[in-house]
Amino acid sequence: MALRSILLVSLGAFTAATSCPLSVDISNVADHSVNVTITNHGDKTVTFFKGNTVFDKRPVKKLLVQGEDDKELDFSGAYVDYKQSNPPSSMFQTLTSGQAVSTVVNAAVSHKLGGVSKASVTALQHLKYVTGDSIPSHLKDMSLCSSVTSNKAVIIPDQKKAVLEHFSNASPVSSSHLTQKRDVGFPNCADNQVSDLQTAIADAIAMASAAQQAEGSQDDFWISWFKDAGQLSTTDSIYNQVINAQSTGFSVSCTDTYSACGENAMLVTITPDNVIIPCPNGGFWDLGEFADNCDASDYDRAGAILHEMTHLFGTSDYAYGHDDCENLSADQAAMNADTYELYAESVRLGGCQ
Repeated sequence: MALRSILLVSLGAFTAATSCPLSVDISNVADHSVNVTITNHGDKTVTFFKGNTVFDKRPVKKLLVQGEDDKELDFSGAYVDYKQSNPPSSMFQTLTSGQAVSTVVNAAVSHKLGGVSKASVTALQHLKYVTGDSIPSHLKDMSLCSSVTSNKAVIIPDQKKAVLEHFSNASPVSSSHLTQKRDVGFPNCADNQVSDLQTAIADAIAMASAAQQAEGSQDDFWISWFKDAGQLSTTDSIYNQVINAQSTGFSVSCTDTYSACGENAMLVTITPDNVIIPCPNGGFWDLGEFADNCDASDYDRAGAILHEMTHLFGTSDYAYGHDDCENLSADQAAMNADTYELYAESVRLGGCQ
């Protein structure tokens, strides 16, 4: 790939917390692709989870892309809800003290860059890690480096390539038939799957409604999850959109037409097409409809569907699970899908913190 005129704006890579041993840096920009390096600056070996990072092979949110007006370009990729227990070793990267690992990230894969003559990109990572080289049996046993941010780089997209390189173009079947307008569609689903999904969607909407009614109530620990009363208008809006999602329309596909599931994924949401995919063999169908206690409240069908439905209305994946979600900033919590799920489960179960 021929190098174009580029500008690296050195902001100095930094981490969200001084205790985080990992840093992220961008270099070697070519067209709309950048080289991203993660370095272990700590004095001990660490192992990090590749999911939801630049090393995830799926079109997850690896870069923050801003136009010339500094306005963030819409993310047009996939959000992945990862299986939390017994993750495969292939989903991890071990770095000794001082060691670095790099990969090339193509901004056009998950952002539509057609018509964008110049943009700036930042690698914003949420890295889960453990000290040492052992693979944890559960992701909740890992520490979180939230919002580890790289330097900023300016890219000059190759217009001919950028349009063709969006991940949706790799789908063997056109995604247009999956997009549902007003109502809910269930393409590629068997009758029993449709019935189960209709129940899960109805229960997710009921949970969102109960959560919306309980917003701001100390009894249900709203402030523990969302941190600041100033976020109330945001949470109210997102829960309200979930409640009315059937009137705006979306689809749940029981086949991974986009090849976006891959390993260790339970569900995937394809944001540009409003499609939710329970990944084949991803474990969703093995979940119960409702968890019966707070410790298991991140693992049931109704909550998982609620999590994915919030992605249809703008939430991201800053953190997963009770501990990491409770440690988010107020701004992050108000835009974090798992926080909406966990608070709704808290309301249903009578209070979890």
